[in-house]
Amino acid sequence: MGLCRRAATSIGLAIAVAAAVLVTPSAVTAATRFTDVPASAAYAADVRWVVDRGIVPATATGTFSPALPVSRQQMAVYLTRAARGSTPPPACTAAPYRDVPKSSSACASIAWLKSVGIGPGGTTFAPTAVMTRASMAAYLHKLGAERPKPPACTGKPAPDVAVSSSYCPSITSMVREGITPLYADGTFRPAGQMTRRATAVFLHRWYDVQHRGADVSYPQCGAALPTGQDFGIVGVNAGMPTTTNPCLAAQLAWAAGSSGGAGQPRRQVYVNTANPGGLNTPTWPRSGATPYGACDGSNSTACAWQYGWNRAGEDVAWVRVSAAPQSLVWWLDAEIDESGRTGNTWDRTAGGTDRNTAVLEGMTMALRAAGVTTVGIYSTARQWSVITGTSVSPTSPLRGLPNWLAGPSTVAQAQQLCSSAPLTPGGRVVLTQWTDRFDWNHVCG
Repeated sequence: MGLCRRAATSIGLAIAVAAAVLVTPSAVTAATRFTDVPASAAYAADVRWVVDRGIVPATATGTFSPALPVSRQQMAVYLTRAARGSTPPPACTAAPYRDVPKSSSACASIAWLKSVGIGPGGTTFAPTAVMTRASMAAYLHKLGAERPKPPACTGKPAPDVAVSSSYCPSITSMVREGITPLYADGTFRPAGQMTRRATAVFLHRWYDVQHRGADVSYPQCGAALPTGQDFGIVGVNAGMPTTTNPCLAAQLAWAAGSSGGAGQPRRQVYVNTANPGGLNTPTWPRSGATPYGACDGSNSTACAWQYGWNRAGEDVAWVRVSAAPQSLVWWLDAEIDESGRTGNTWDRTAGGTDRNTAVLEGMTMALRAAGVTTVGIYSTARQWSVITGTSVSPTSPLRGLPNWLAGPSTVAQAQQLCSSAPLTPGGRVVLTQWTDRFDWNHVCG
């Protein structure tokens, strides 16, 4: 896609700045169940997430106690719950460390972590010691599904993390992915205590990085594709609506190998959209009956609708070679170049937004005529406004479509984008995209 998908490139280290607190995802708007976690708190959504999933319980008083430090044995339990979900760890049959007896309530979790290579290499675990931020980064990185070993540090991820530190690679990876927050002054504070608030933030972001989708297209032809994704979204075109992705079949096969988690279909596709306005365009229609009247070959709303119908019909034919089109989720990629130049041509003349909208309506109706049950919109609020203005009428087939929003560079920002207003009335933001070497997609809860 035009917004982030020109090539699979690494993003720089993102250091967010906030006043005197850790940088965390957006607050929930509804009141939380804890008197010590106000709805306006930046970490409120994360607290609700870890509690609702049974990962971190309330404290004995019925509050969450966000500033309370978390011990290493408590964190072992929380990490195990986050990683294994509803599947408990195997029963503890032998003490994993000299200071972790079989009778310990955390024995099974600590033993399981040790069995997958997480934990100290010596004979003691220090279960009652407070978990540090550096250890948390290392543990989360090792728990990552399909995550490559972090490369050697070539630079500091934060001023207080030495390149020579054994934690440097893990902290670098965690910070780059937006899992591990930095403080407002840019420091990581590796020896700092993990609080219950920070635990909620770390675990929520980590989980979303593990349970994510990925999207690819023609720029990834011949290159290594993402691994470990729950679902895959494949570009049908080669950057413009009249072109075909030469790797479409292979990339659809890659998507079919996704794990199928996160409540999303394994295989999805997106198609480029545009409105060339009929000027010297060989593919511009010369006839056709449309909801806007007959197309006569002019730069009219009727011909714009027919143009969209024709483009989607070609997309369906291209996909049908490798997959049943009706079995896939289809996304309309509606975007312009952020610099102000059009990435795909859109009508910028008087009445152009009406005609642009008609193109997207024609594509939607053509996909539905082909048996596609789920059609959605990929864009940003700004670009959608430039393309369609206020042209989506109460009877438009674009109303109520699911949204996939782009723009973020970290999972934390992608989580925050879920609270955005939908692009059309009745729509809902279901996916948000962020970039870290590849384009990844977060499922909005």
